[in-house]
Amino acid sequence: MKMLNKKGFTLVELLAVIVILAVVMLIAVTAVGPLMTRSRKSALGTEGVSAVSAAKAAYQAEQLNASSAIKPTSSVCFDLQWLCNHNYFEKGCKGASAGDNYSGSVLATYSNGKVTYNFWISNGIYVFGNADPNNYDVESATDGTSANASCGKTVATGNKISGLVYCSNAGNGCL
Repeated sequence: MKMLNKKGFTLVELLAVIVILAVVMLIAVTAVGPLMTRSRKSALGTEGVSAVSAAKAAYQAEQLNASSAIKPTSSVCFDLQWLCNHNYFEKGCKGASAGDNYSGSVLATYSNGKVTYNFWISNGIYVFGNADPNNYDVESATDGTSANASCGKTVATGNKISGLVYCSNAGNGCL
């Protein structure tokens, strides 16, 4: 009698391979998820630092403008939309490409001859609030859809910081 040469896998062998692949995928997804979250928060923090650089340029340039409300001893709240509209920061523009539509503000505080900066920024998923661009923790980003667009104060309700110049899109200038 002639022996038949059977080629192929049995159903049990195929199921075993599928189960092994599922376990490997489960391990990979649970390991990669937190890394992706951290990288998104890190990218948002980097954009916050870029917004601070834009605010520094705006602060200096506006001081040279004779009609500007910003004087060398002014503390200023820069809205990201204002920085975008004046070509200092491109990622805060409304209608920007998906993922690049940030909201928030940068506060330049003048005190004793020195200007310090803090930023508030959101990408619609995470928020950094009152972050120091020189020393912020990526893990301090919280879940949230928007950053306060007025340096921690709500301008709409009139809760402004006394003596602070606000550069916001609402007025096209600095008030």
